[in-house]
Amino acid sequence: MKRFVVIGSLATIMLIVAALSIISRSVVGDQEMPFGGKGDVEFANMLWKTMAGYEKWQMKSDVYPGTSPHGKFLRLYYNIVNVDKKPYHVIIKDNFGGEDATLEKVSKSPKKYLAAVTVMLQREAGYDSDNNDWFWVKYKADSTIDKNPMGMALAGRVAKGMDTGCIACHKNAKDNDYFFTNDKTDMSLTPEGLLQEKCTTCHDLDRVNKTRKNKSGWEKIIAKMIKNGAKLNKAEQQTLVDYLSQK
Repeated sequence: MKRFVVIGSLATIMLIVAALSIISRSVVGDQEMPFGGKGDVEFANMLWKTMAGYEKWQMKSDVYPGTSPHGKFLRLYYNIVNVDKKPYHVIIKDNFGGEDATLEKVSKSPKKYLAAVTVMLQREAGYDSDNNDWFWVKYKADSTIDKNPMGMALAGRVAKGMDTGCIACHKNAKDNDYFFTNDKTDMSLTPEGLLQEKCTTCHDLDRVNKTRKNKSGWEKIIAKMIKNGAKLNKAEQQTLVDYLSQK
C-alpha cells in the first residue's frame, strides 16, 4: 500500500512540476523573449517572399564600405512591400564579406560575396511602440533566418531591452528614426557622392582616380586637403579612406 502511495505522490509532483514548467515558459516567452517566436518567424518568411528580386529595386545605394557588426561592404535598398495584404516600409541591407573582397569585386559580383541580408521593416502602430514599431530580421545568404548562439531566430524585436543588438544600436540614430543613413554625421552620401561634393572644388576626379595609396597614404592626403580648406567630418574622412584604399 505504501508503495502505491509513494508512486502516486511522485506522479502528482511530476504533474505539478510539468505544469509549472509550462507556465514558466509561457511567462518568459511573453516577457523576456520578444523575438524568435513562431509569429516572428512566419512573418519573416512571408517578408522574404515579398522581397523577391529586391536587387532590381530602383531606390538603392552603391556598394560602400561597411562597419561592425555588418559586412565589410554594404548596399541599401528601400521600397514598400505587401506582407499578408498589408503595406510596409522596408529597408534592406546587403552585407558583403570575404577575405579577397574589395569594393570593385563586390560591385561586379555581389552574389559571390553576399554574407547576410539584414532588414528593418516598420510594422503597424503598437507592434513595438517603445522603438517606433520596427521589426528586425537577419537572413543568411541562403535566405534562411539566422539564429543567435542560444538558437533563437533573429526575427522580431531583436535584442529588445539588451545592451547590444539591433535596437540598442539603432536607438543612437539622430531624430529618433532608427536609421543611420539619414544622419549627416554618418553615411549621408555614398563614397562616390562624397568625392564629387567634397573633392572637386579644387581639382577634377581624374587626379583622384589615377592615385593608388594604402589607408595611411590616403589619410595623409585627406589631412592635407582639410588643411587646404576641404570640409570633411570624421565619418566622411573614414568613408573616403576606406573607399579609396580599396580601389
